[in-house]
Amino acid sequence: MGKSKAFWEVRHGAPLPPLPLSALPEQPEWHDAARLTIAGKGWLDESLTYERLPARAEDRIPERPWMHSLAGAGISIRFESDAPMFYARWVDYNNEWATKQAPENQLVLYVRMDGSWRWAGLASEINDGRVLRLLSGAIPVGKREYLLYLPQGRGVRHLDIGMPKGSMIRPSPPRTERPVVFYGTSIIHGAAAASRPGLNLVSLVERHFDYPVINLGFSGSACMEPEAIELVAEIDACVYVLDCLPNMLEQTVRERFVPAIHALRKARPRTPIVVVESLLYEDGFLVESRRARCEDSNAALREGYARLIGEGVRGLVYVPGASLFGGETEFTRDGTHPTDFGYRCMARVFIPILAPYLEAAPRPAWK
Repeated sequence: MGKSKAFWEVRHGAPLPPLPLSALPEQPEWHDAARLTIAGKGWLDESLTYERLPARAEDRIPERPWMHSLAGAGISIRFESDAPMFYARWVDYNNEWATKQAPENQLVLYVRMDGSWRWAGLASEINDGRVLRLLSGAIPVGKREYLLYLPQGRGVRHLDIGMPKGSMIRPSPPRTERPVVFYGTSIIHGAAAASRPGLNLVSLVERHFDYPVINLGFSGSACMEPEAIELVAEIDACVYVLDCLPNMLEQTVRERFVPAIHALRKARPRTPIVVVESLLYEDGFLVESRRARCEDSNAALREGYARLIGEGVRGLVYVPGASLFGGETEFTRDGTHPTDFGYRCMARVFIPILAPYLEAAPRPAWK
């Protein structure tokens, strides 16, 4: 994606392409997902419907994190329905009805069962068309709550959810708790690692606690730029998690880490901040340059953390990189990006760290 005139027009109101029809004998009844509950966004009223940063950020932060912010990572559609089947169709930022996506860039449906979120289906094509089936088969009719994760690495311009005619659908009650905010690299973003939406660290934490969590992970980006930190601080979070070191060299850490914490603390004096070291490259025991790159940036982070503690900065939590996989190996796809199992191991580390900071708020009951 680039900042071309055509791309700008797609984002800001070019006509949608002709609506696709399914190969089903009876056409689904379609509902605009924008009228349902959209979760995982920090700026509900300042960004386009399925974008993660406010529109005004485009001219404030570097182009690379801005472009990655247009991907739907961490954004979900929450709704309640009694339908026996669900369908979807969505328009991407090429202004095309999307189809034939890799699993990490497909729609994924979860359902609440017995008080927890369970995977229900991955979008699949119907006869190679642009209408997608969200369930592998019909389910018993009954009122249930669902969440539909957007693609991790693709921008979504428009999304429709389809159901058999006569089925009920309504927005889930919006959550009002202050969210957990993750700011980080592709490891947080999830697009370069998790095999499908819902399996990255942020989404695992979100469903475990059933609590609002915002994914500000930007692949190849997130270097604690002052402008980005200012944006992060705008969100009134219950806790911030900063996991930027995989994209920051030692010198950049020394230049930006301490000022970033001071900026966050000035804007949010009482909000806890979790600081995360870089994952250790799994081949670092053999490749000296890889080992040194992690060790040097992590050492700079530790020195900055000690300086902040010496200055009396409170509310900081430090997570060593070696703890994220518990000393185990082969938990990454390429030496640094976690596999699905690697993300689960990381989630087991973060869950007890974050638990004390979450606001206890009762969920609205079904009516």
